[in-house]
Amino acid sequence: MVGAKWHFDFGILNAKVGQARAELDQLQHLERAALMGIPVQVAKGYGDVQQQYKASVGLEKAYVNARRWLVTTFSNFDMGLGNISDIFQAFERYGVFRATT
Repeated sequence: MVGAKWHFDFGILNAKVGQARAELDQLQHLERAALMGIPVQVAKGYGDVQQQYKASVGLEKAYVNARRWLVTTFSNFDMGLGNISDIFQAFERYGVFRATT
């Protein structure tokens, strides 16, 4: 028996290879973009945490100072040096900072 095998490709194999290369290039580009984006997101998140920490420290100081102001205005009023509006203003600020901490 004499046999012959005819293989008619018409460029289909080359097209599949090209498609696979294009998919590989796309995935490699996606990997590079992800590797570049991750450090930026981590740095941004770290910066946000640092900013929130500094804000909380600032609010704590503001709360302590508002409490001191309130005590001082009460003392001044008791000695006859201050008026009631100063107490209300100090109490308002104390309440605001107390609520935010």
